[in-house]
Amino acid sequence: MGSEERLKMTIDTNILVAYLDGDKGVIDSIRSWRRAGATLILSTVVETELLSYSAYSPEDRRDVELFLEENFLSVSFDRTLARIAANIRSVHKIKFPDAAIAATALATQTPIVTRNIKDWRTSSSTPAPWPKPLRSAPRSTAVTRCGSSETSSP
Repeated sequence: MGSEERLKMTIDTNILVAYLDGDKGVIDSIRSWRRAGATLILSTVVETELLSYSAYSPEDRRDVELFLEENFLSVSFDRTLARIAANIRSVHKIKFPDAAIAATALATQTPIVTRNIKDWRTSSSTPAPWPKPLRSAPRSTAVTRCGSSETSSP
């Protein structure tokens, strides 16, 4: 792609749940991003959330694992991300998985793609390190860009 910067984004668990549930808007968005060469990033915490669904048969679990391996870049939740997430949680009082996803987005300098905007609201007087959603995407999906006020098309 030359000097062009490839689109990169961090994916929230609820996007993958919607994809696996057959949500056409989410399926179309993910396929479009992949065709455009976007890097779709997952925290290993997201993988844990997704793969821990107890109703999966062994075949279903293998299919989901293959889907994740073929379509997403996995970012390990290491000590650095743990410290970032801990700081986020101590200030903003959000759930651990959301703090881990936010830490991943901050570390990779990518937007967060989510369907649950309320998960990213904070009652703290300290500004959140992630911005408010910038743009609505298909089916109530929202994109937030960490550290930027620019709008981007997913």
